[in-house]
Amino acid sequence: MNILLTGSSGFIGSEIFSILSQERSINIFCLDKTPNSKLADSQIFIHHDLTSPLDREIKFDICVHLASDVGGILYNSRKGSAAHDVNALIDQSVLKLMLNNPDAHLIFISSINVFEHMRKFCEGSISTKGRVLSSYARSKILSENYFIKNLPSVAVVRPTNVYGASQIKTHSVAGESHVIPDLLHKIGQCTGCLDILGDGTQRRNFLHVKDLSKFILYLIRDFKPGFYNLR
Repeated sequence: MNILLTGSSGFIGSEIFSILSQERSINIFCLDKTPNSKLADSQIFIHHDLTSPLDREIKFDICVHLASDVGGILYNSRKGSAAHDVNALIDQSVLKLMLNNPDAHLIFISSINVFEHMRKFCEGSISTKGRVLSSYARSKILSENYFIKNLPSVAVVRPTNVYGASQIKTHSVAGESHVIPDLLHKIGQCTGCLDILGDGTQRRNFLHVKDLSKFILYLIRDFKPGFYNLR
């Protein structure tokens, strides 16, 4: 089985690669704008920025699509509509790759953030109409709907806040990186009181990246279209 993994050099992509690479029946095609020495065991690494279409054909059975412009809560809010514009270009390039492989399945990694301002989770598609949403959540919903509309076989995976040992602080401003590496950095630099975002009463679910990776492997082995909320 041939798997195309977009965003393969990122935190989640690298972890998914490490899980999939242990499967002898799987050949992995890694695609990212950032090279990564850990991907040396992949059958092929394609160095490309998906904001422009890839000018070559790849034959694959399943695409695990992770590539996107994303950061912590402040990064996502400050990027505003610019992040959506980038992600829309990436999605268009991925759609082109999918249409060149008409029998292939797509596993799109979305986010639990699509349920912002909703009182309960749902298992189906979500509309952005009439809802007050962050640009990040709106971007993910639009991506979900884009692929569902244009492809016959799509699984949408909506993980909650993903964390793991290899996740690092990627931005200098507090709140622009993901919360756990951001807090660990603050703890390492702390000489007195620890500053946190919010008033300290907020609660968040977290999902370990290895658990997410194992679920992706399960979905590859027994692919079923639909929506999967992981929390």
